Amino acid sequence: MSSRTAYILKALFLLLFAGIVFWTLVYFNGNTEEIFNSTNLLVFFTVNLQIAIIGVLLFLVARNIIKLVFDRRKGILGSGLRVKLVLAFVSFALVPTGILFFHASGLLSQTIDQWFSSQVERSIDSSLVIARSYLQEKKKNLLKLANSLSAELQAQQLKLTKKEAVAPLLDRVRAKNNLLEAALVNEKGERIISSFSSSYKSKELSLPPFNPSILTSVRKSGSQVVIEQEGEKKFVRAYLKVILFGDTYFLIATSLINPTLTTALNELDKAYREYGQHKVFKGQIKANTILIFGLITGLIVAGAVWFGFYLAKQLTEPVKELASATQEIAKGNYLVKLPVKHKDEMGFLTKCFNKMAADLYSSKAELQKRQALLTSVLESLPLGVITLNKEKEITAINKTALEITDFKEQKKAVGNQVSLIPKTLLAQALERLLKALSREKPVQEIEIALTEGSKEKKILCTCGEVTSANKEFICYLILLDDITAISKAQRIAAWAEVAKRVAHEIKNPLTPIQLSAQRLEKLTSQHTADKEKITQIVKTIVSNVNSIKHLADEFSNFARLPKTSFKLTNLSDLVGQIVTSYAETYDEIVFSYLSDANVPDVMIDPDQIQRMIVNLLDNSVFAVKKNNQEKRITVKVFFDYQRDLAVIEIADTGAGIPSNERQKVFEPYYTTKPNGSGLGLAIVNAIVAEHKGIIEVKENCPQGALFVIKLPKEKKEETQRKLKTG
Repeated sequence: MSSRTAYILKALFLLLFAGIVFWTLVYFNGNTEEIFNSTNLLVFFTVNLQIAIIGVLLFLVARNIIKLVFDRRKGILGSGLRVKLVLAFVSFALVPTGILFFHASGLLSQTIDQWFSSQVERSIDSSLVIARSYLQEKKKNLLKLANSLSAELQAQQLKLTKKEAVAPLLDRVRAKNNLLEAALVNEKGERIISSFSSSYKSKELSLPPFNPSILTSVRKSGSQVVIEQEGEKKFVRAYLKVILFGDTYFLIATSLINPTLTTALNELDKAYREYGQHKVFKGQIKANTILIFGLITGLIVAGAVWFGFYLAKQLTEPVKELASATQEIAKGNYLVKLPVKHKDEMGFLTKCFNKMAADLYSSKAELQKRQALLTSVLESLPLGVITLNKEKEITAINKTALEITDFKEQKKAVGNQVSLIPKTLLAQALERLLKALSREKPVQEIEIALTEGSKEKKILCTCGEVTSANKEFICYLILLDDITAISKAQRIAAWAEVAKRVAHEIKNPLTPIQLSAQRLEKLTSQHTADKEKITQIVKTIVSNVNSIKHLADEFSNFARLPKTSFKLTNLSDLVGQIVTSYAETYDEIVFSYLSDANVPDVMIDPDQIQRMIVNLLDNSVFAVKKNNQEKRITVKVFFDYQRDLAVIEIADTGAGIPSNERQKVFEPYYTTKPNGSGLGLAIVNAIVAEHKGIIEVKENCPQGALFVIKLPKEKKEETQRKLKTG
């Protein structure tokens, strides 16, 4: 929420308070009778509402003052100016408002005391006594008239032959005494004979119905006079029990009370009751009046405090924003931008600050971009890179170096000394390189062999000191290059060269030997003596020469493998066809072929891969045939999407390969066959190397050997990585 929005909300809050105070003042003073005539709960609610509002105002004022004091003690920027402005505004507002509050409260208190003086109370009591006396007198006269009429009816009862003769008498008495109705009613409340005035007959008035409970009471008491009401009209009605013609009847006389007098009596009665209620709430009325003035005073003080804060904020907020933004930049947040709210010098200063922050952000972004590029390059390099500070502590290390050094996470590596590298042999070698660095030899290099289980890795370690143009030290740089594959390729190349020369040297004498043997066979063919013996000797010479020549051809084939021709190939189909042909050829061996349906096409040389699979299957067949137990060869093809590699696994149930000889099986002339040349697995290794893949030999469970070949999906170009030495 912005500061402007907060101040608007506070202003609306104060206006709401002012509206509540105004409504309370107008409603309470303009509708006093209505309020105190309703319920005591409404009075209680109104007074407590005002107390609650005053409490909230006091809380807001106290809160702002306490906040101001704490800000002043903490030395917050602008707090001193706030104190001065708030004190000034509160003084200007509180002094005249306080004087007005005490003066007005005194005047209103005197006025309220005059409302409830003894003179006013005696006047109201006297008026009420007069009104009640008038009604009592009217009721007494009406009962007297009813008794007189009853006596006259009793006196003339012998002259009256039937009930209808009573009507003229009722009309005369009613007209003479200005009654609204004179009626003779039976015990059921039904009119037997009635006489009405002209106003009733013209429908100007409506009479209240006879009350059955009153008739029951009159049957016992003999007479009763009551005040009854119909609508806004009030009536005096006399009930009198009479005996006529041997039956019990009720003589009822009804008289209308003058409407003007009725209204006056109602007003007088209402005024008396209200006066009594007001007198009970005299203290509350005084308290309410004082609370209303307290509300007004609190509202003015709160408004003064708020306006003082607002004005101080307008003066100090720009400076605070600049100070806060400067602190953010010091913390590294260069995205901070201040809104230009003013067009004066402060606005110009804000614009300059924003430009400075933007320039700093651009510089930082460019630096981060270069750093991210450098990090990305280091992470993508196939060799390990480590940087050290002057104390020879690791400051940066890429993923490849983590794998070589056997650190689990980068967080665990950074900050450690070189001597704490998990692989002790590597740590010792790097320490020696660092000690050997000098001005004459700023770069040192060493090749070491690291053993991981049954595998051996060859690591080329290169160490150098990086300096600036001014020859100032920046860091130590260590490069760790896994040259295991290169070393293998170099050994294979050396063996290939040896094989090439051996084949050449063997072939040179073999030709004349073969020709001489053939010539000797022709010369001796004409002589019968010892012919068979000579022929047998010649055949033996030629046979051994052919064997030596075949061996020389094998050397030549190993020395010069055909040029690799890469193309997209369905590896599953290629391997499956080869396995099928072997399964048809060797019935005594169980062949199992498993392949994932989603293996993608791989960039390989299908002829060389076929040659590789054939060599491996030939070895597996030879090993399985020597086994007297289950003869099984299992071939699997699947794709490792995490490493983007196609994987071929060939497992057999033969005798297996001892763990101490697994590193030698891919070297030339290693064989366990009686007449083997020892070049089959060397050729397999060369083909895998040509494809930039990996081949491993493991123990098959429960017995036998397992060959695992991993080939990249795409063709990889080989790069030579080495730190130039000076």
